[in-house]
Amino acid sequence: MMLRAMLVDDEPLALEGLRLLIDWEAGGFVVCAECAGALQALDALPVAKPDLIVTDIRMPGMDGLRLMEEAKARGFGGEFIIVSGYGEFDYARQALRIGVAGYLLKPVDPGEAAE
Repeated sequence: MMLRAMLVDDEPLALEGLRLLIDWEAGGFVVCAECAGALQALDALPVAKPDLIVTDIRMPGMDGLRLMEEAKARGFGGEFIIVSGYGEFDYARQALRIGVAGYLLKPVDPGEAAE
């Protein structure tokens, strides 16, 4: 059975890049949802039922870290991978504290992402 991945990024090109650059199938995943922001992602959670959420950190309205906390509060028990154009240690540290499976820097390297 394929695992389900939800992609969350407010930049359409970044979202498309995440979908196209990574060989999801080879990793045992199917992309179950693409969301343009955290609120859309939270709305889609019950229907999409992702095992993995790959989210940008900096988004208008609600950032990726708040999304992680909210998704967990709503019963999401899967993994998170943070994607960010900002290599700031603060974000990485906060993400690790919340519990994140990985941290990718933009531009995303397909080899690194596949791992």
